[in-house]
Order: sequence, then C-alpha cells, then structure tokens
Amino acid sequence: MCASFNQVWERSTGRGRLYSWTVVNRPVTPAFVPPYAPAIVTLDEGYQMISNVIGVGVDALRIDLELRVEFHRVGDDALWLPYFTGARP
Repeated sequence: MCASFNQVWERSTGRGRLYSWTVVNRPVTPAFVPPYAPAIVTLDEGYQMISNVIGVGVDALRIDLELRVEFHRVGDDALWLPYFTGARP
C-alpha cells in the first residue's frame, strides 16, 4: 500500500526487461539530448520503474530487451539517477 508507514528498502539486482518505451525527438530540457527513450522497466524482483534507456539505439529497443541499471551524475549537483542500458551476458 503506497501510504503505508511499514515500507522497507530492498536491494535489487539492477537487472530487468523493457516493458514499454517511447522515443522523444524534441528536447524538453537541455539536460536531455534527443533522441532519448523514457521507458518502463520490469525489474527481476517483479516491480517496475520509470527511467531512460541509454547506450542502446532507439531502433534496437524491443519488448523484453534485457537491461541493467547504471547510475549517472546529473548536472553539477551530487544527484545520481538510475538509467538502464543493455545487459551484459
């Protein structure tokens, strides 16, 4: 339940599969260089998260594509965001 005070952190493998995506060709902010692919990734643990797919050409994206998380520093802050890229064998 989202409003529960009984939530706990769980470690993830950082691996999952591409569930859905779109390709953005028009920049919303200077932080994102088009084309980029916001996506829903189903993690191996069963939950889903929204992120961007990087390092994979937009023409190579497909349902169930195996992905892994990479954290990238954003801007001049100490902000690190999760992005997904192709899974290594």
